[in-house]
Amino acid sequence: MLHSFFKSRKHHIVFALYFLLFGGLVAVFTSFINYNIEYTNIENKIVEKAQWEKQSKEKLARNFLLGAESQVWALATNPLTELFSHLSSDNNRKNLEHLLLATAEANHTFMQVRLIDAMGMERVRVDRVVETNRPRIVAPHELQDKSTRYYFKEASQIPYGQFWHSKMDLNRERGQIEQPIRPTFRIATPVFANNQFTGLILINLEIDELLNNFGASSEFDIYVADKNGEFIVHPEKDQAWGQYLEGRVNVLRQFPA
Repeated sequence: MLHSFFKSRKHHIVFALYFLLFGGLVAVFTSFINYNIEYTNIENKIVEKAQWEKQSKEKLARNFLLGAESQVWALATNPLTELFSHLSSDNNRKNLEHLLLATAEANHTFMQVRLIDAMGMERVRVDRVVETNRPRIVAPHELQDKSTRYYFKEASQIPYGQFWHSKMDLNRERGQIEQPIRPTFRIATPVFANNQFTGLILINLEIDELLNNFGASSEFDIYVADKNGEFIVHPEKDQAWGQYLEGRVNVLRQFPA
């Protein structure tokens, strides 16, 4: 009987150990599932926030582009532009100069507003002076031939009602990158008079404010690169524009494979 008692007790102990082991495994498994659910929830929230951030930046860029295009189009189709393109009298010139000047004064990001004729010659130009941050009308004797510049060659080939966009780059003065740097973007559209191509309206926009808004985020480090893998926006501002400035990184150097 004593032997049977110990044998029975042994079975109970073994059963208890199996039960505890099984319970422990269930607890570990449950914890693992809960961890994965929590991790998945966190991951989903990060993805949702990233998608929202991406959409907000796309909207910012779209609104900026549409606003700039509407200004270019308004100048190209303004009766004063068409009148000067048809008859370049002194009076017509002055009227167009003041139209471009008023446009630049109303848009603080407009660095330069130009009418370039069908031969590539600047006919009217307004520049924003760096020192005063105020636009000024450029005198006729300062106007230049731009027929060999890429923007004239490309923009003069687009159809009526379409827009030409440059890449984002840094502004140059007399062939040298301006310091402090001024990120720049250009938009152009053709001008027609009597159904004939007579030139271009071309606007240079300073985009430093736009790029700062691109990079602003309380959740993420934002990087924007061009098709060549060169950073236009970087969390560390002194690391952007490596294609123009020495000692800066690109995508491959920032994120090596």
